[in-house]
Amino acid sequence: MSVSNTSETTRSSIHETLCTAVERMAFESGDEVIWWKRIPGGDYVYPLRATVLATSAKRVKIVADDDGAAVVRYVQPESLQRRS
Repeated sequence: MSVSNTSETTRSSIHETLCTAVERMAFESGDEVIWWKRIPGGDYVYPLRATVLATSAKRVKIVADDDGAAVVRYVQPESLQRRS
């Protein structure tokens, strides 16, 4: 039983850590970011410059320049990195 409790504590601790990390990554409209776009059918990603348009509870709406065309996407915050 103690193993089960330890496991649950560990899972909840990891969940809290991830939630805190995502909260610290909160994006605002107008933020300049790097979007790590995943290539379909693979584990590869590549960076695209993007601008945050809006945010919701689970997604961030961005506009990015993808091969010369402006595309609007709703992405997870974990796929974004602040541009310095």
